[in-house]
Amino acid sequence: MPSGIVSITSTLIVGYGVRHTSNRWAWIAACCVPGILGGALMSFDTGNKAGQLAGIYLVNTITATLIVIYQWTGANVAGQTKRVISVALISGSFSVGNIIGPQTFQAKDAPKYTPAKITVVATQAAAALIS
Repeated sequence: MPSGIVSITSTLIVGYGVRHTSNRWAWIAACCVPGILGGALMSFDTGNKAGQLAGIYLVNTITATLIVIYQWTGANVAGQTKRVISVALISGSFSVGNIIGPQTFQAKDAPKYTPAKITVVATQAAAALIS
């Protein structure tokens, strides 16, 4: 339940910030920073249960970025057909990422899953840089 509260709160804060500052890219990057920190805490702070729990909560700030990306795409693409196709491509990319992501956790890497954890942190860092 607290992770849902973090998602809702970060989405509301980002929505308010985008409305009043118009810097969508900065808000996307700002949401990625706690996500990167949370991914690192979950991945590499294995001896500290409180750190791992904080990491789980921090990763949920990434949720707000998807909403901003959908809105940003809709606002920057002219024409109804192009807009629909652009948003559909983003939605499809999100779905493909959700299919590929769990595949990085291979049984041969158990129990630490180090390559998958590095992938989680790297993709979140790449998202911050790309935005």
